[in-house]
Amino acid sequence: MLSLDLVNKLKLSSVSGKPVILCVDDELIILSSLGQQLKKKYGKNFLIEAVDSAESALEIVKNCNAENIDIPVVICDRLMPTMSGDDLLIQIHKTNPETRKILLTGQASTTSITNAVNNANLYRYITKPWSNEELLSSVEEALGSFYNDKFLEEKTLELEKNLLFEEIKYKNLIEHMSGAIYIMTTDNNREFLFHSPQIAKITHFSQEEFNYELWISRIHPEDKDITINKFNFPPSGKKSFLIEYRFFRKDGELIWLEEDITIIYKDKLPFLFQGIRNDITNRKIAADKLRLYAEEIEKVNQKLLTAFDQAEQANKSKSQFLANITHEFNTPLNSILGYCQLLEMEQIGKLNEKQSKFISYIYESGNHLLALVNTILDFSKIEVGRVVIEKEDFDLGQLMEEVVNAQEAIANEKGITIDLEINKANKFSIFADRTRIKQVLINLISNALKFTPAGKKVGFKIFKQADNTILTCWDTGIGIPDSELGRVFEPFEQIRNNFTIKTKGTGLGLSIVKSILDLHGFSINLTSEVGKGSTFTITIPPKQMPSIFSKT
Repeated sequence: MLSLDLVNKLKLSSVSGKPVILCVDDELIILSSLGQQLKKKYGKNFLIEAVDSAESALEIVKNCNAENIDIPVVICDRLMPTMSGDDLLIQIHKTNPETRKILLTGQASTTSITNAVNNANLYRYITKPWSNEELLSSVEEALGSFYNDKFLEEKTLELEKNLLFEEIKYKNLIEHMSGAIYIMTTDNNREFLFHSPQIAKITHFSQEEFNYELWISRIHPEDKDITINKFNFPPSGKKSFLIEYRFFRKDGELIWLEEDITIIYKDKLPFLFQGIRNDITNRKIAADKLRLYAEEIEKVNQKLLTAFDQAEQANKSKSQFLANITHEFNTPLNSILGYCQLLEMEQIGKLNEKQSKFISYIYESGNHLLALVNTILDFSKIEVGRVVIEKEDFDLGQLMEEVVNAQEAIANEKGITIDLEINKANKFSIFADRTRIKQVLINLISNALKFTPAGKKVGFKIFKQADNTILTCWDTGIGIPDSELGRVFEPFEQIRNNFTIKTKGTGLGLSIVKSILDLHGFSINLTSEVGKGSTFTITIPPKQMPSIFSKT
């Protein structure tokens, strides 16, 4: 982790606010996962900004620069709809060249990575899917590199070579860096002024052994000239550069080294090289394997894109099919149910006991099938954004009474009591779609009745909390294990046990409830305890201005 002493020296929490780690990915699931990992690790000292578009990212960079807030690290996905990740990093580099840029890629695009390295001073790229350890390690190193540069830049303006040398040797900084830190002169009598102890772990040469001549002699012959020339002719005007080369360790093993070099200027001329040397052999081996499979991966990607297009078209066809099937299902089902009623009423002839029994079975199954069809159609409309929310003012307490009265017969049949707790001193007026909110209440109370044994209680409660209206639907039923709580609002998900396996349903009821509430801007939470029951809590904020809107 970062040196606390370095954090204090650089005043991480600036006057304007905490420094920002910026994450950009148009895939919301990946973006959420990335943000959570970084908040857990760095949320105390850094503000983690996670956005799903290049435009939003550039706006954050603009605002941070205006407020003089540091952006030490930008983590960006390569494939995005309006601007590629490498192009976004190039744009950010124009105003924030000191920011460390990390590119996330699932396709190992050499062109994009080269573009980012050449034009955005790319710090590192990480292939998808990544491990938490790899991600956090890369961010840790990038932060260390950023603040190390910042530290050196501030101090070198005030200190001479010896004072700078002593500052960089500061114990806390050195011990918390994963790579080997070194300082090297830029004059003709090139020498290493300092190496941190990590050099021994990487090269197997001690600090005392590792001098400039030894270093040159152990570089692979094919990499020697280009490596030395990087130091002899550093990039004009730039403050840092990155090199990679092969190196023979003390035991003769050939390894890959990466060096992130900062050019320290004095009187506008290069004064010192300060670098961080890391062993990247494993990464290089992995990169070589990726290159070997690049052509095959590209073919697979093309097949996946074709399959995705076909699946997307199939999904559109499915949605259109479900939208058109309403009449086709409802008309024959209603006819069947109508004829069943006529037969039961013996309007067209006397039935014997066996015939009457079978007709009742047909009628019950037909009603169940009609309910299932309507539920699936409701879910399909919500899924494709064809549900229109028409808001009006109404009394939620009165609507709750209607729903409870309608469910009393079912509750009595099951031997369950429904409690309704409404503070008559308050008027619970809300601005929402009355029909859809009624559907929510019916689904919740039906769900409570379904999973509550005979002799128990279920109920509604409504009250005010600050400016919000709070509605709870509770039961004293079987409850839900903690491991299953995250699945209850997912479509087609049902908790399975000896009790629930006897119940009928599509697993769409609670998914429809959440979707309707999301369309309104209302929230729903669930708490539950196995064997004691569950409570669904809906939070309704103060009503907004009247409008009619639909999900897009």
